[in-house]
Amino acid sequence: MTQTQRSRLLLVPALLALVACGSDATSPTDSPARVRIVNSAFQFTDAASTASKAVPVAVDVLIDSIAASPSALALPSGAVYAQGDTSRYVRIASGAHAFFARLAGQSQVTAALFTNANNLPYVPREFLPAEIPYTLIIAGIAPVTAAPGTTQALMPATAFPFVMLPDDPFAPAQSGGAYQVRLRLINAAPFATAAGTGATVSLYLTQGATPPASVTGLTKLGDALYRNGSAYFNQPAGSYVVTVTAGTVILAQLPLTMAAGEVRTFVLQSTAAAATPGVANHRLTSLLDAKY
Repeated sequence: MTQTQRSRLLLVPALLALVACGSDATSPTDSPARVRIVNSAFQFTDAASTASKAVPVAVDVLIDSIAASPSALALPSGAVYAQGDTSRYVRIASGAHAFFARLAGQSQVTAALFTNANNLPYVPREFLPAEIPYTLIIAGIAPVTAAPGTTQALMPATAFPFVMLPDDPFAPAQSGGAYQVRLRLINAAPFATAAGTGATVSLYLTQGATPPASVTGLTKLGDALYRNGSAYFNQPAGSYVVTVTAGTVILAQLPLTMAAGEVRTFVLQSTAAAATPGVANHRLTSLLDAKY
């Protein structure tokens, strides 16, 4: 058993205990399990794997090998699987589920995104407990599609590691008898670096509606590793600008008003390759996970 597996086994009982305590949440918690899909997939367009020539691509994510809902077909790059609510979670039965991802519309074995140490396709399984939401991150760059009659390169095991993050939709802290807001950042941005290998990004929150021109002198809330999420942070309700940087380089900014009791996830995604990463090739999406 790996350290990740042990951590998940320890995390599930802890989260279930919190669920058992109950809450006054008005968010949708009427389904056994929830998962949402973040697609930040790109593909090289030349055999030399030139980062600047990588383009965003759609993916198919088959849950339990079923092409119908809740699976996501032709999910565009830069998208978070669209559902009928602001959290974008797919509702499925609790239990163990298989997740197969491929380049959209392709059926050949080499189109599979999740591969093992020998670069061969595999279908990871994840146990989704009742009422605990997860976020599946698909971020990376696939090899160029080979010309007819030539051999297709196998998908490197490091291109699209299987990343399923447990989310925490529980209530924000209270101050003076009123809820604060609770937020965190997910980093699904391969082109936060020109090489397309991702970077650790930082989250800043400034009051008001005017985006800061620089983060010099500002104190960051925290960091999010590539293909991972930051910790959760509790803040007073109000109007803010969310700023995400790679070092001191601003990648995205989003003004918004957060109401008391909201739990939000901000998802950073790359929209294109860029020699100089910045706001022109990134998108920041605000998801309302819960409201208390």
